[in-house]
Amino acid sequence: MKYLLLFCLFFSSLLAQSELSSKTIKFSGELKPNIKKRVSIKTIESLGIKSFEILDPYTKIKTKYSGVDLKTFANFFANENTKSISFNALDGYSVNITKKEWEKFHILLATRINGQIVGYDKKGPLRVVYPKYKKANENFAKNLPKWIWMIKSIEFK
Repeated sequence: MKYLLLFCLFFSSLLAQSELSSKTIKFSGELKPNIKKRVSIKTIESLGIKSFEILDPYTKIKTKYSGVDLKTFANFFANENTKSISFNALDGYSVNITKKEWEKFHILLATRINGQIVGYDKKGPLRVVYPKYKKANENFAKNLPKWIWMIKSIEFK
C-alpha cells in the first residue's frame, strides 16, 4: 500500500509538471532577442513564484493566488523600449498595463489558485491580480477592471 501511495504521488507530480509545460501563452511585440513566441506557464513560473492570500473582489472568497510579479516578468521578457503590456483574454477582453503602473503597483501574474494549476475551465491558465488592493484606496476603482483571467496572449508594446 505504501508503494502504491508513493507511485500515485510521483505520477501526480509528473502530470502537474506536464500540465505546466503544455499550457502556453502567445507572446508578440517588443520582446527581448531569443524570446519564443509561445511561452509555457512553467517558464513563467521559473522567474520565481510569490503567494498572496486575499479576499477576491469578484468572488468575495479568501483565495491564495500564486505567480510571478509583473515587474519581474517585464524585466525578463520585454525589451527596453516596452512602454506597456496588453493582456488578451479568451473572450476578447483586453487590459493594457503601462510600465509606470507595474513599477508603482504590486501586480501578480497568477499561475495558481489555492496551490492548484488552473486551466481555462477555472479561469486560468494565467490571471492579472492586484494582491495588495484595499477597497478604501482610491486606486481600487481604477485597478479593479484590470483584473483579467483566461489570458491567451500577451503583447509587449
